[in-house]
Amino acid sequence: MCRLLGYLGVERSLADLLSGEAHALEVQSWAPRRQQHGTINADGWGVGWYVEGAPTPARYRTERPMWSDTSFRGMAAQLCTRLAVAEVRSATPPAPSEESGVAPFVDG
Repeated sequence: MCRLLGYLGVERSLADLLSGEAHALEVQSWAPRRQQHGTINADGWGVGWYVEGAPTPARYRTERPMWSDTSFRGMAAQLCTRLAVAEVRSATPPAPSEESGVAPFVDG
């Protein structure tokens, strides 16, 4: 079961949105509650966000678990937005565990 986060509100850093709360999406990726299938969300994660004035959203995806992604964690405090969507993935067989299966998806 994948877990999703949607945010629309006052400007906040992605670090705050994804990791700043007691039961943030990052925590849910390794300590999920009420998960019926699988034990953790270790098959990748992704986030899409809008930057004020940009014509298209920014997107970051990886097949690595969210908790092990130190590269993104280092820059997330500098990335601020008022609109974001994020996912931590738990792949269901036979779906492959690769970046192409990680949301958010884009078309075009």
